[in-house]
Amino acid sequence: MVRLANRLSRRGFTLIEMLVVIAVIAILAGIIIGVLPGIQSKSLRSRVNADMRAIELAINSYKQKHNFLPPDNPKDHARPPLYYELTGTTNDTAKWWSKAAPGEPPFDRNEINSIFGIDGFSNTSQANDEMDAPSFYKNLLPRQVRVMTDKARPYNLLVAPRFGPDKEPAIWHYMKTNPTNNVGEYDLWAEIDIGGNKVVIGNWEH
Repeated sequence: MVRLANRLSRRGFTLIEMLVVIAVIAILAGIIIGVLPGIQSKSLRSRVNADMRAIELAINSYKQKHNFLPPDNPKDHARPPLYYELTGTTNDTAKWWSKAAPGEPPFDRNEINSIFGIDGFSNTSQANDEMDAPSFYKNLLPRQVRVMTDKARPYNLLVAPRFGPDKEPAIWHYMKTNPTNNVGEYDLWAEIDIGGNKVVIGNWEH
């Protein structure tokens, strides 16, 4: 009888241990599940900020070279000409060719005005004069460019490494005409989706 009681006692203790372990695992799982969204949000913000710093560096290099900031789109800050200004164009009086997208058809003045709200690109050179329009964004990756087709012709915009609220790659907005956060300089920001919420990441946060 004593031996039987001891075995039952040991079995009962083992069962209690198992229940304790299960409870601990459940608590840890709850903590991890609760922390994961915060970790994911921080990681996404970090990636977007890294891309933004690369664009800022390109813009600052542009300003050092030309003594002025790249032009923005005064009609629509969500459609800036940054891609073409930072990578350079070649013009032949009335047409502009992208240096970063050589297969793209040239822009005429009307197309540039319709899409970007300006009369022409500033960081440009005449044909056969490659030195006047340097690329300030030499490490631009394909994922950082979004081809837009909402106009009569396709054109390129810089995008963040995250989808926006429209479930498409989030466009980098750029405003230097009347910046509201960095007065006298420029505002650069992207509206990204994190957990179903629109989060704005801009260059006034650091």
